[in-house]
Amino acid sequence: MAFTLSTPADALTFSITTAPSATLTPAQAAAFNTAAAAWSAVLLDNIVVNLQVGFVSTLGANVLGSTTLTFAGPYVTSSIVGALAADAKSADDAKAVASLQALPPSNSTILLTSAEAKALGATFTGNDATIEFSTAYQFSTSRNPDGSTPQGFYDLIGIAEHEIGHALGFVSSFDLVASQQNNPPTLLDEYRFTAANVRATTTGTAYFSLNDGTTDIANFSPGGTGQYQASHWLSGTGGLMDPTVAPGVTQNITPLDIRALDVLGYDIAVTEPGTLAIVFLGLAGAAWVRRRPVAESVYAAAR
Repeated sequence: MAFTLSTPADALTFSITTAPSATLTPAQAAAFNTAAAAWSAVLLDNIVVNLQVGFVSTLGANVLGSTTLTFAGPYVTSSIVGALAADAKSADDAKAVASLQALPPSNSTILLTSAEAKALGATFTGNDATIEFSTAYQFSTSRNPDGSTPQGFYDLIGIAEHEIGHALGFVSSFDLVASQQNNPPTLLDEYRFTAANVRATTTGTAYFSLNDGTTDIANFSPGGTGQYQASHWLSGTGGLMDPTVAPGVTQNITPLDIRALDVLGYDIAVTEPGTLAIVFLGLAGAAWVRRRPVAESVYAAAR
């Protein structure tokens, strides 16, 4: 099964195919299509994000969905900051770029997901992520007329939106497997602080900030052994990228999630009055594109 989401001219487009060794019914595909449309309504970048999706029986206990990402780079940090500066359109963009320029990132290179790299102008062909859902749980492929999720079922649309968020770049290098721990930070990691002017360099308590850690916008999940992965908001924060969800609970993209995607290099549909025209730039200093599997998961939460 393959389908391409039809979207307005100024919107990110998804090309979706069934993942190898996975299953995907028409109703499940329609639910994923709805999730993809939600992101297309938010993001204006004229790119195509290629996703493989499906249901499998091999995910771990209490894992509802998991995303294996394709990373691009590492890119020279100065080239990323320059591309972000040239592409800045919102007040958050300007604040984030000023922060990166005033307090240079702690590493000379940065990892991006391939989708994120395309949003900043890089050329990449191939699959951007593989998103899998567990056959061990009951999912609702549609919502009630009032937008709620049927009791006793997990909201497939919202969980798909969550996993797409990882593919788009909501990911931390702290979650890479042991053999990949020496990789450079992701762009999201550059907004991860433990105190004013102190970026997080390990798993543990940290928060999202766009002004060198002065303002705590929202807490990140700590990551590490026995904790939810660092590529999430702290459980209970309320954003789409919260790591847990209970049956019967509906998830949607929130303003907090949009703020994060905005400063990760995407052009968002709702910004300040007088939004500038979209500008797309190439990235200098790209060393290579390579695939690194890392599962970013959303977990079941009993209620």
